[in-house]
Amino acid sequence: MNLYTKESGSGQPMVLLHGNGEDSSYFVNQLSFFESKYLVIAVDTRGHGRSPRGCGTFTLERFADDLKGFLDRRGLRRIILLGFSDGGNIALIFALKYPGYVDRLILNGANLNPFGMKPSVLADVAREYVGVVGKLWLQKSGIGQIRGKMQMAAGKMRTEKQFSKENEKQNGQERLNKQQRRSCQKEKIPENKENDRKANIHKKELLSLMLYEPWIRPELLHRLKMPVLVVAGSDDMIRECHTRQIARSLPNARLRLLEGTHFIAAENPDAFNQCVASFLEQTQGGELAQMSRVWGSRRAGRLEKEKIRRAAVLVPLIQKGGEYHVVFEVRAGSLKTQPGEICFPGGAVERDETPKQAAIREAMEELLISRRQIRVIAPLDVLEAPGAMEISPFLGALQGYRWSYSEAEVDHTFSVPLRWFAEHEPERYETELVTVPEETFPFEDVPGGRDYRWRRGHYDVYFYRREEGIIWGMTAKILRSLAEMYREDILLK
Repeated sequence: MNLYTKESGSGQPMVLLHGNGEDSSYFVNQLSFFESKYLVIAVDTRGHGRSPRGCGTFTLERFADDLKGFLDRRGLRRIILLGFSDGGNIALIFALKYPGYVDRLILNGANLNPFGMKPSVLADVAREYVGVVGKLWLQKSGIGQIRGKMQMAAGKMRTEKQFSKENEKQNGQERLNKQQRRSCQKEKIPENKENDRKANIHKKELLSLMLYEPWIRPELLHRLKMPVLVVAGSDDMIRECHTRQIARSLPNARLRLLEGTHFIAAENPDAFNQCVASFLEQTQGGELAQMSRVWGSRRAGRLEKEKIRRAAVLVPLIQKGGEYHVVFEVRAGSLKTQPGEICFPGGAVERDETPKQAAIREAMEELLISRRQIRVIAPLDVLEAPGAMEISPFLGALQGYRWSYSEAEVDHTFSVPLRWFAEHEPERYETELVTVPEETFPFEDVPGGRDYRWRRGHYDVYFYRREEGIIWGMTAKILRSLAEMYREDILLK
């Protein structure tokens, strides 16, 4: 789609989108005002002004895609996007679909749905839409006599309306504003002969945009991190509460209500231009400012997250002999990994599962208990183990545990008083972690080649020696952390 544009000035691109039935000439006062600082581009949207209608659907979303195509062909990014009325709705849709293109956004008289218009305006739109549909039906059916009578009636109504209007002027009641005089039109719709079928089809399309679009959920607006100016007239055809809702829903928005109607940019260009210029001056800063706006509230993720193996364990407690014991498993000798070792019930965190859910599921499977028998008390500190492994332990109490276990995974279970771990420090041994590059590693591209001094890491390994067996490794490290918490927060208080 080759869109017609009017352009002037140089600098950061400032793209202007007119309203329903308008064209780029609506922004004549903005073109001359902003051209000294920006490359101002006023666009005729599809089927408006000098831009062709094209084929296919006639929707605001398609207009937004047309704009993307135009910007791509011109190689334009980081634009200032200003949209009036339906142009504001197009601007919102565009920013939601392609936020990376928009540096700053200005919405003048936009609405999230048709009910954002005042009820009287929406009713007028609906009435005119029904009238146009009726005309199209009459033109298609060829009922000339009925059509002629309707034209005579319409002429009579126009005469009466003109007389009423002159009478109002004589009585000093000139208060009817442009919105009411335009009746059902949000913006001017080109006058064409009523018997011109093509004109009525186009008029129907324009009215359809107002009657059936847009439908933007307010909760979606939180995605827009760029600065936004929401501006409307004090006597706008968009309900003020709706305009305020738009501003509230945007995380970085400023709201300005200027004296005037829906067409404030054309009626009072000085006030409108100064309002926009002030907003642009306050929010300028280039890419660095954009990074701050977009990433300032970002929560840090984890690099190479896909390589991290996530696991979870339950540290089970039971009451025995008047005190709490920790329950351990001895892994079955038939298992391929860690056979015969002492551990807690646990395993890998599956897709779409939280670590807590994984710990509970593994405990139920390995100890043959029900969910009702497990009371999760608290999360313990996450253990980051060598080999990109992350283990999330959870402290839990077992109700009515009868020493059951799955023989496929567990050889037997036993318990040790929790107090014993608080009273005994484990043995600590240090291991060294070294980097071993693969055979095809490009040593010639690294300073020092094969003699490059890789950083070495150290990892502490703990051992608790009991008559039931040796508790060591990650199990011992989790136990040591729990024992410190138990000693400092429970026993000593």
